[in-house]
Amino acid sequence: MNLNIFGVGTDIVKNSRIKKLIKNKKFINRILTSSEIKDSKKAIFSFSPQYDYMVNKQRKGFLTIGLLAVSTFFIAIQTLSVPFFVFHLILDAFFGVYAFVSFRVRRATLLQNSLMNSSFENKPDYQEGYLQEAG
Repeated sequence: MNLNIFGVGTDIVKNSRIKKLIKNKKFINRILTSSEIKDSKKAIFSFSPQYDYMVNKQRKGFLTIGLLAVSTFFIAIQTLSVPFFVFHLILDAFFGVYAFVSFRVRRATLLQNSLMNSSFENKPDYQEGYLQEAG
């Protein structure tokens, strides 16, 4: 039998039907490869308590510095005070640096966690496996 691929797309099916089929082990074994079944049983990625604590501290910092910057801006405008405006500009610059560093730390933490949670086993190339199964 010669299989031709006409395109790649998404099939539209009834979710209720798929929900019933997923509970059937024969269906799962027929549709998924053993490595896909193994990957599906892994725990869903969750954040550590340390990461949640860090994010909450960053949010408090954003709120504090942001409210202080906004309030100094309004005080500087209402009083036409140059020193308050300069203080506002310094706070604004500090807020920008704080936000930049905070998001870089979050990204590095998430990247490190994803690398620690992934396994570097010698897995066969999935495309190659699919081609062998189809042939």
